[in-house]
Amino acid sequence: MNEEKNLEFKEHVSNTFLKTVSAFANFGTGKILFGVKDNGESVGLEDVSSARLDIENKINDSIRPKPEYSFSVNKITNVLEVTVFKGEHTPYLYKGKAYRRADTADIEVDQDELKRLTLKGEHLYFEQLEARNQQLRFSYLNGVLEKELQIKNVSDEILRSLGLLNKGSYNIAAEILSDDNSAPGISIVRFGKDISIINERLELKGKSIIEQFHQSIEVYRRNYCSEIIDGIQRVKRESIPEKAFREAVANGIVHRDWSMTPDIQIFMHPEKIEIVSPGRLSDNLSKEEYIRGGISSPNNPVLANIFFRLHIIELLGTGIRRINELYERYTVKPKFEIYDNSLKITLPLCETRKELTVAEKMVFDNMEYDNPVTSSELAGKVGVSKKVILNIMKSLEAKDYVLISGVGRSTRYSKR
Repeated sequence: MNEEKNLEFKEHVSNTFLKTVSAFANFGTGKILFGVKDNGESVGLEDVSSARLDIENKINDSIRPKPEYSFSVNKITNVLEVTVFKGEHTPYLYKGKAYRRADTADIEVDQDELKRLTLKGEHLYFEQLEARNQQLRFSYLNGVLEKELQIKNVSDEILRSLGLLNKGSYNIAAEILSDDNSAPGISIVRFGKDISIINERLELKGKSIIEQFHQSIEVYRRNYCSEIIDGIQRVKRESIPEKAFREAVANGIVHRDWSMTPDIQIFMHPEKIEIVSPGRLSDNLSKEEYIRGGISSPNNPVLANIFFRLHIIELLGTGIRRINELYERYTVKPKFEIYDNSLKITLPLCETRKELTVAEKMVFDNMEYDNPVTSSELAGKVGVSKKVILNIMKSLEAKDYVLISGVGRSTRYSKR
């Protein structure tokens, strides 16, 4: 057993565990095991009852507001388990500071994260705060509402029903959708054969995020769509599925953290598109659930609802699942990367890689994107010799299907 994001070991009771309590209460339920060394060895506590009272007093005296927690004891090992539950009244502070987990460490949150925790504790979203600029125009939004919903006269009542007007004041979501604004936006860079060659750079911000979204689609179509003549018909050909691109960009807009200043970045390469969105996963969604396409709660429910009504997204919280489904018939697959302050979606071209032989496909299907394996492990899975695997790996690498890391006995293989 090893320490992990939601599991902490403490050999003795000292004040250092209080940072962990703050982190679990702020960001996600976790367990602290007292009487366990850092290496996972259980040594137990001499006096469990005394330790429990000490822990309880420290939490009650030092964490504000008081978090919810529970105890359980392993009577064989004398290990005391404390479960700290994720709270609704964030931020939970220890000595006036809030903490979060970074792998197995507890680190103080920055001011932006502290603001987000405060909003969450008040059951508010950043997009619902009052906009600084109250002189907003909505000509582009009006046009889209008329086209999609047949709403010709966008009154204050309509804006209020859309969640953009609160008590006579526009909120930040309204500003993001307005014609002229200072909100972060979308930046596009189109590269040549490598990243040292920039063929096009576009800064789309300063206008309605819906207009930016539509302009992003236009750039995509110029570079990844073509038409071919099939008999007497003109057939549209997409080297990257347009619906996947739309979902990825829309996902970035409705899930990004609008309190952060960076733009959504779209990097267009000859062989792929990368969409990088500032922010973190919703607290109710794990990394594994996100990649599998689990239903998530949007970080910006007002924007998400408007995008849903305008048929930009088809069903709230299912964008990743739809992207995966759009690639089901292709051998290449999208890639989802999760960082502390951003999410990245990579959409590969569906036509650039050579077809796989039966043997290559059998090996490739037994590999994973984020779980590198050795040639011996693959040989055991597939039921062939290690020598055969090594030859197939060379071929898959040449066809740009696999990533190879390490050398010698440390060599590992994963899907590209």
